[in-house]
Amino acid sequence: MTQATVPHAGQCPRTDSLAVWSLVLGILSFLCCIPFVPAVLAIVFGSRSKANIRASGGTLTGDGLAQAGVILGCIGLALDFLCCFIGAIIAILCLAVHH
Repeated sequence: MTQATVPHAGQCPRTDSLAVWSLVLGILSFLCCIPFVPAVLAIVFGSRSKANIRASGGTLTGDGLAQAGVILGCIGLALDFLCCFIGAIIAILCLAVHH
């Protein structure tokens, strides 16, 4: 271990709460009917958490949780855009058929 990753004496590393929130919001991005919001927050929280963990000197953990949240958020965001695109195509086709 390098000096940057060794926790301070007497302190146990703790999981960064932003990492947990990133994962939760990443999962919610698939289940929630509010498009984009949970996915974007999962990406933002996960990125911020990873920066916090790197800067903590080993006192924070949860890099894997944060990374999973970012990945799920990106997938959720892509699916939100895809659903909006498909919805727009269907709306255009329905309007074209009725005229």
